[in-house]
Amino acid sequence: MLAAGTHLGPYEILVPLGAGAMGEVYRARDSRLHRDVAVKILPEQFTDDRERLKRFEQEAHAAGRLNHPNILAIHDVGTQNGTPYVVSELLDGQTLRERLESGAFPVRRAVELALQMAEGLAAAHDHGITHRDLKPENLFVTRDGRLKILDFGLAKLTRPEGDGADKGGFSVIGSLTESRTIVGTAGYMAPEQVLGETADHRSDLFAFGTILYEMLTGKRAFKGASGVETMAAILNSEPGPPTDERAEIPPALDRIVARCLEKDPVRRFQSAHDLAFVLASMLEAPTAAREERRARISPGRLAWAAAGVALGAGLALLVPRLLRHAPEPEVGRFSLAIPEGTTVNGNGGDVVISPDGRMVALVAIDSAGVQRLWIRSIDSLGTRMLPGTEEANLPFWSPDSRFVAFFANGKLLRIPSTGGAVQEICDAPSGRGGSWSRRGEIVFAPGSSGALFRVPAAGGEPIAVTRLDSTRHETGHRFPQLLPDGLHFLFAALPGRHGTFDVDVSGLDAKPVRRLMSAESTPIYVPPGWLLFSRSGQLVAQRFDPRSLRLRGDPTPIGEAGAHSTFDSEPAVSASATGTLVFPKAGLTNTELAWFDLEGHRLGTVPMPAGHYVNLQISPEGHRVAVERRNSASSMDIWVADLARGLATRIIFEPGVSLAPVWSPDGEAIVYSSNRAGPYDLYVRRRCPSPAQPSRCRSCGPATGGPSSCSPSTAPRTGTSCS
Repeated sequence: MLAAGTHLGPYEILVPLGAGAMGEVYRARDSRLHRDVAVKILPEQFTDDRERLKRFEQEAHAAGRLNHPNILAIHDVGTQNGTPYVVSELLDGQTLRERLESGAFPVRRAVELALQMAEGLAAAHDHGITHRDLKPENLFVTRDGRLKILDFGLAKLTRPEGDGADKGGFSVIGSLTESRTIVGTAGYMAPEQVLGETADHRSDLFAFGTILYEMLTGKRAFKGASGVETMAAILNSEPGPPTDERAEIPPALDRIVARCLEKDPVRRFQSAHDLAFVLASMLEAPTAAREERRARISPGRLAWAAAGVALGAGLALLVPRLLRHAPEPEVGRFSLAIPEGTTVNGNGGDVVISPDGRMVALVAIDSAGVQRLWIRSIDSLGTRMLPGTEEANLPFWSPDSRFVAFFANGKLLRIPSTGGAVQEICDAPSGRGGSWSRRGEIVFAPGSSGALFRVPAAGGEPIAVTRLDSTRHETGHRFPQLLPDGLHFLFAALPGRHGTFDVDVSGLDAKPVRRLMSAESTPIYVPPGWLLFSRSGQLVAQRFDPRSLRLRGDPTPIGEAGAHSTFDSEPAVSASATGTLVFPKAGLTNTELAWFDLEGHRLGTVPMPAGHYVNLQISPEGHRVAVERRNSASSMDIWVADLARGLATRIIFEPGVSLAPVWSPDGEAIVYSSNRAGPYDLYVRRRCPSPAQPSRCRSCGPATGGPSSCSPSTAPRTGTSCS
């Protein structure tokens, strides 16, 4: 130990502050700047230890390159009588280990400190520096609440500059340990460090997870009777979620900790920046939070908000948020950008979140018009396209979040969420939704009409699990949603009345079908017992007992459904098993109809009132346009524009849904599909001399889709590919 009054260059030693494996620390006085500093030196008995000296020099070089408020600032480096020393800022406070002796932190304070730690690590990682020995002893909390990362004694430079020589006179060591040598501290090492394998920045994120767990619970994430047992626990066991220790901890923190503590580095957060972003999102408390409280159903049970950005710019995501002063859970909301240069169609069924709440699978169309699957990690800024998923639609996840199933080119397919070979499961000519059970089976709708089927997720022969009820004029069962028991499922039964669908519950054990409700979208189940669906232009939630399969109480509106409208009974939103919602933020935007020549030059605009128009049909003589106007999921009508006179006229006025207009060959009538009387049927609307009431086409049974064409005799035929 150095005696008080000893000088190291311009620094006068005052008192010892502590000692560790990498050196002794003293309080000293800088005679030049008249300030107190901390001086760290190697103990004299270790100065001839070549390996320890290299590590000490490495710390000086690594930390000296960093300039961040959450990293200990290095002021100077020198050598006195062959003894190297490092001069740093002097901190006033206590180490995180000393603070943890008093027990767990308040939840919000733990997240605040974790955010500072993540931001400091991000700065180090940006310089190619991995700490590799992150632990509470190497974290310091100042009296003003700032966290500082200390001791880069085991730091590894992953991007050494120049030829490996530092201008300060110390060597830049790329790796200070031989292959398969264990470095780190038992209890905070990542599995790859325990095995003596290569450690990178993701090893620091594993250590981060152990520290956050300890701050939240007051307990070590991995602890054995000996160092060997502790390392064995790191390799073979999983700590329980923090919420098991403290009920007030938001489930979102369970997911963050679990993600950090993944055994495989590939499944952890991939950068400290992403981790910091998620933590910062939890801590934000915008003014809008006060408005979100109005969307609550009951305190502490369910809270959602309708939030997001315009379609084509992003997806809306809702996650739990910590409150500053209230005991109830808040909802956090932020947007996920869709892949650059792509568009999404805005259907809820084409944007689905994984059961573990970590990834979003979405269908996006590129500039060439090719529709593919993309994967976006919630904690990452990048989006990955999955090759081999051309023409994909209506994806759904495996229960373990490792695979995504989807429909494409008349098949039901699956692909690993990380990318890889696409596997065919079975035929599905025009798939209308599916759900994957923990039993390894998939329940799905192979087409727009007909029953639901089940098939092994590995592939096989589908077996019907529902039967159409002719007494209810059913034409199709769609969008099955398996319940937590993996046996029962919800589904939409078509047709319904005036834009709604009947929602039924059935089981793989051939139990009788039970009718639950009518809705504008197939409900999704949200733990611990809610159904979320669209009705009457609102996004609503209703209590549901998954054991008795019965509804409880009344439905409660929780947001505008304009952004969640669906026209095919598909779910309006997607939910993870942890309660995070994701949906495309896309209402019914106004559509402009315009003429273009064959070379793509714009010739003019079709005169139409503002509205959302689809399914445009030009009359045989080319002077008129019939088009479907969508007002909501339960209100659609048909308009005709006379191009010569510049007039637009609504020709269908009955309530409900009227869609898919088709001209007769002579242009004197329009055939369309409508549910004005309940089940969908085909109707004919004839032209003047006087406004005529539409007549039902009695030569057809209930319509499973819109008409696709008319024969010269004006008898329509339904198109099996329509919906």
